[in-house]
This record gives sequence, structure tokens and C-alpha cells, in this order.
Amino acid sequence: MADLIALLLVTLAGLFGTGADDETFAQLLTEAVEAKKPVPMEEIQVACQGCGLQQIDGISFSFADLTLEPLLIDSAEVEVERLHHDSKGRITMDGLGFSARIRESDLTDALQSHVEKLSDATISIDEQGLTLSGSHQLLALRIPYSVRGKLGVENGSQLVFHIDQSQLSGMRMPAGLNALIEKEVNPVYDLKAFAARSKKDIERAKAQLGYEFQLQIEEISYGEGHIIVDGSA
Repeated sequence: MADLIALLLVTLAGLFGTGADDETFAQLLTEAVEAKKPVPMEEIQVACQGCGLQQIDGISFSFADLTLEPLLIDSAEVEVERLHHDSKGRITMDGLGFSARIRESDLTDALQSHVEKLSDATISIDEQGLTLSGSHQLLALRIPYSVRGKLGVENGSQLVFHIDQSQLSGMRMPAGLNALIEKEVNPVYDLKAFAARSKKDIERAKAQLGYEFQLQIEEISYGEGHIIVDGSA
């Protein structure tokens, strides 16, 4: 997500001040992002509100099937709040928010791409949280397990699974085994994974917009078969 947002900000700064109307500016921005897109995506839609030479009230980006390797995001929204010139003529931005919908199957695929000992781990999601199930090697046996919990946030951008209920072949699992599972799966995914690769774009965005780019997850909500991750940057 970090690399995509950095590109959006750099592209915005380059087009700001053209004087194009809302529809034309949105089209120009769509074409620019499609030409430079840093990650695979199936669809992008852009809407601009209140475009002008000196100010843009807001810009909305909508994405479908956005691949942030190794995670496929079902849909994502990025909202940019008010671009304008400050008293010194520099381009500034009031804020930026994002929301991403992630399906349980895609979160499972992303998890399985980096775990070793729990390579068959499967995630299922309902409105109360997540269930992680699979098998764990215990001496010469692989024992089925099922753990319940929720995702927390560490370092602002990492999705981290915390166990609050667990069973191992019908018996409650010892706390030590819970800790081993958490250590193996976490972080489930880091939305800032490409920040280092995007450092140049992030620095350009900071210089051009006078904006301190900082990806931050603020809320994780749960639905049947998916989670919604909301944050700011």
C-alpha cells in the first residue's frame, strides 16, 4: 500500500494546477496512474471534487483486485483531502485516508507464502474475528489445531494475529504452543512492506506536497469471509 500511495501523491503533485475541470482532471489522473502503476490492478476509478488552479477539494481513488505481493486486495479506496497552495506558494495536502477489503482466501494465501512450520494454515473470518486452523508437528505426529482470535496492529502497518481461544484435537492447547503459533504466523501481513522500495517516491511526495507520509492502520473490522482495514497516510 505504501508504494501505491506514494505514486498517487507524486502523480497528483505533477498534475495539480492544470486548471482542468473535475471530469478532465480525473481522466488525466486515471491515465497517469495506469501508465505508471507500481502494482497489478484490474480496475481503477478516479473522482475529483472542486478542481481548480489553486485548490482541489478532494480526490477519490477506487481500486479492484489490487495485488500487493503476496496479498490480493479485493477492493480499496484512497481519499485525498484538499490540495491547495500555502502562503509561500507550496502545494500542501490536508490528509489522506484509505480502506481495503481483504477476503479470507487471499489472507490465507498471503500467510501461507511466508510460514514454514504451519504451511497448511487456513484462515476463516466471521463477524466476531478469525479462526486459524491446520496441523502442528508434535514429535512424530501432526496434530490438528484450531485457534480463535483477532488481528492487532504493530509498528503502525503490521497485521498481527492474537489468539484468545484454542483447541488441539479437542483439548485446550497449552499457552506455550499458542505462543509458538503466534510467532510463526506473525506478522500476517505488513502494509508497509514495500516502503523501502518506494523511498524515492515517498521523499518526492514529501518534497512536492510538504506532507509527512506515514502509513498507519487505525481500525480493523470483520465481516463474513473478509476484513476491512482502515487507516491514514
